[in-house]
Amino acid sequence: MLAAAAIARVERDVSSVDFTALIRPGDRVLAGQGGGEALTLTQQLVAQKDRIGPFEVFLGPLYSDTFTPEKCAGIRFAAYGAFGRAASLSRSNGLEIVRQPYSALTQSFEIGRASCRER
Repeated sequence: MLAAAAIARVERDVSSVDFTALIRPGDRVLAGQGGGEALTLTQQLVAQKDRIGPFEVFLGPLYSDTFTPEKCAGIRFAAYGAFGRAASLSRSNGLEIVRQPYSALTQSFEIGRASCRER
């Protein structure tokens, strides 16, 4: 999302961001959530999901309705908990809970260990 945010700063219309140029099938997207969710970008990500191919989104606390099960078929999700609206993803078996201390997440992302495929 950092690359998308950088592109969005120079684009007049954020809806013109082409996520297929930024995200490849199998990529992991870390989406800032809670009060800091970049709604325009996350909504565009969901709108373009079929053109991107399968990818993963790692969530924090989710308070928007951007990532609902009915809107996000084909996107894999992981989080460090089913907080807020992420609970609906968990109830639909669409959310993998990463079971490790929150403080260890950064290192896990750096070495590629934390992903939606982790068991």
